[in-house]
Amino acid sequence: MAGISNRQRFGYSIGHFLNDCCASMWFTYLLMFFKKVIGLSSSEAAALMLIGQVVDGCFTPIIGILSDKFIAIPFCTQRKSWHLMGTCLTAISFVFIYNIPLFSDTFGNSQNGTVPCGSANRLPSTENLENAIDGKVFVEESCSSGYDFYYYIPFIVVFQIGWASVQISHLALIPFLTTTNKQRADLNSKRYSLLIVANTFVYVIAWFLFKQTSRGTPCEAKDSIGEEDASSFLKLAGCSVGSGLIMSVLFHALVKEEEPDRETEEAAEKEIPMENKGENVAFMDFQPVRKEKVLDTPSDWLSHLPMYTNAIVYMAARLAANCLQIYLTLYITDTIKLPKQYIGILPFVQYIFGFLASYSTTYIHKWHSTAAAYLLGSILVFAAGILVNIVDKSVTRDEWTTSSLIPVFAIFALYGGGGNMVVCSALGLTAELIGNHTKSSAFVYGLMSFGEKIFNGVAVVILEKMNTCDQDAKAEEADALANNRTVSGCTKPECEFYGKFVSYGTSGILVIGLIFVFIQKYVKH
Repeated sequence: MAGISNRQRFGYSIGHFLNDCCASMWFTYLLMFFKKVIGLSSSEAAALMLIGQVVDGCFTPIIGILSDKFIAIPFCTQRKSWHLMGTCLTAISFVFIYNIPLFSDTFGNSQNGTVPCGSANRLPSTENLENAIDGKVFVEESCSSGYDFYYYIPFIVVFQIGWASVQISHLALIPFLTTTNKQRADLNSKRYSLLIVANTFVYVIAWFLFKQTSRGTPCEAKDSIGEEDASSFLKLAGCSVGSGLIMSVLFHALVKEEEPDRETEEAAEKEIPMENKGENVAFMDFQPVRKEKVLDTPSDWLSHLPMYTNAIVYMAARLAANCLQIYLTLYITDTIKLPKQYIGILPFVQYIFGFLASYSTTYIHKWHSTAAAYLLGSILVFAAGILVNIVDKSVTRDEWTTSSLIPVFAIFALYGGGGNMVVCSALGLTAELIGNHTKSSAFVYGLMSFGEKIFNGVAVVILEKMNTCDQDAKAEEADALANNRTVSGCTKPECEFYGKFVSYGTSGILVIGLIFVFIQKYVKH
């Protein structure tokens, strides 16, 4: 392939590895870490995720504008300077996000041999016990101090700014490396391949780390993640950042930011037979069938009704997929109470099947349509939701066998395949909507990305407000102590919330998406 060397291709492909590792940990483990290790309440943990999503959504277009006009670091070229700055901000802040707060008194008791604050098996204080005896309800949400919550905010803000800087500058480098559609598609393909490697790396390391600290009794397994796992999360973050920094150093060493030889590349592009030119372009290539409305400016798009219907389809797909990634790990530990090494194994299964589904979407589009792929992905999610309600949640840790785990693996395979298929289809429908109107295509993608990130953060806050599992568990503990009785089984009851949401909640979200897929068919032109 003329025009760009193999060294440049390899260097570009690894330039987003740090972001990919951090994003995998952000969506998969963030709520679990804040709630179970740090001891934040559900609303506090959700608020921190919302802050991150809002900062990411707001700064992505801002950094896009700034990176077009300014150099972030004087001794670097324009795009690579923003990439380097973003890498530094991301690496420094991310390690602090997955570490216990410095100078916090919340975790001091665990060093004296008492039950850690982050554990759900901790007992109520004497004062709370007296309140329960007097007939008052014990509903303490968390034992964290306000300091713990505010401690993480600056690190999350810095991390999201750094993450957006790397993402935007890395994508913006493509036009500086090549001018041909085929080579640009090749660079995107290699970038996606390293995304797979990054996610696989994170989940395999997580499986290894949590397997080493897995506890032995069935009762403890009901809340298998606790403050004692803080070091495992920190090691996982350290491995992600360390490997990402190595990849980033190689990226800056191998990739040169310079204007490509346009005449040579355009001549090579012309040598490609016309019938083969579309093979490596994005799989949702649009073919206009009639004279279309002119959509050259943001104001044109804002007055275009199909953009709003498409936005609902896109946000439904992304919301369902992101919520699955966030809540399935809590489903593992709280609802079906599997040993904690499975929070590495099962997300890996989910991701592998999602990867396979992303490729099958291309063939479904060629065979029928993008909407058909969205429908099939939704059906897979519906099937997984049915299995969630079939799996026996009363089985204790020691009773799980190979045969009883088969449905659980099937749930994650179906969720992975279905979730990724609807996301790829939603991206395809967006590409079809844009078609040949490429002058303001970045505005369309940016607007939908902004809406998706904000909406996802708000949804997590609402869901955590609805989740009363922690309060119910503490109320039961207080009632048992007040009446001088032992809580039957483990002190924490089965948390059905996560199972109900991943089955009914995500299915409901995709039903809304499907409705607007069919609406869009009639309002598109």
